[in-house]
Amino acid sequence: MTTLDRTAVPRRGNADRVKKGLVSGKFTALLILLPPALILFSLFVILPLADAVYYSGFSWNGYGAPSDFVGAQNYQRLLDHSVFHTALWNTAKLILVSLLIQMPLALGLALLVYRKTPTNTLFRLVFFLPYILAEVAAGLIWSFVFDGDYGITSSLLHAMGQESVYVLADHQWAFPAIMTVIVWKYFGFHMMIYIAALQGVPKDLVEAAKLEGAKPRQVALFVQIPLIKHAIVVSGFFAIVLAE
Repeated sequence: MTTLDRTAVPRRGNADRVKKGLVSGKFTALLILLPPALILFSLFVILPLADAVYYSGFSWNGYGAPSDFVGAQNYQRLLDHSVFHTALWNTAKLILVSLLIQMPLALGLALLVYRKTPTNTLFRLVFFLPYILAEVAAGLIWSFVFDGDYGITSSLLHAMGQESVYVLADHQWAFPAIMTVIVWKYFGFHMMIYIAALQGVPKDLVEAAKLEGAKPRQVALFVQIPLIKHAIVVSGFFAIVLAE
């Protein structure tokens, strides 16, 4: 074996040391970064949750120390209350709208604008803008849209010869209006999740499918979407959380 051959063979000892160094570095970073996150999570999630569970076992007016322990009676009253049933049903409908309308809409738009072109970048910005808009600003915009006297909805109804409607005060209009706002506000977020995943799909697979004669719809259904199923799962999780 020549000198060149001997130097070309990597030494296992060096590789092991490098691997151990990487593992040690990751472990050190974990020790540094994890405790602050756990402390914040405990302060703002675990402790308030435990506090709520504790107080739920008492008949308490909100002042002073609770003393009248009632066990699970509060939960029984909650489960028997018609308002709670209505709230559950409305939440379920919001989740269904998010899963069946918002996610397909976001995925369809992502398939149209995921390629890196100036025009697509502009469209992505326009579609993502509602998500980065402050909640207060979004509320003001939609309160103007739904205003019964001067809103856009009332103007459209007047143009069609219909009476104006106070959308948010009408039981037939209020829920569709809320669903519209949720879809408008958050579908851009889901679209960006899909765009990031689609840009990671190997271009060779897409080009090979096109060379085999696959149409754009077939490429999307049988090549791209199956390869981004993990992003779809993440999007579904956020759709449920944000709908609540």
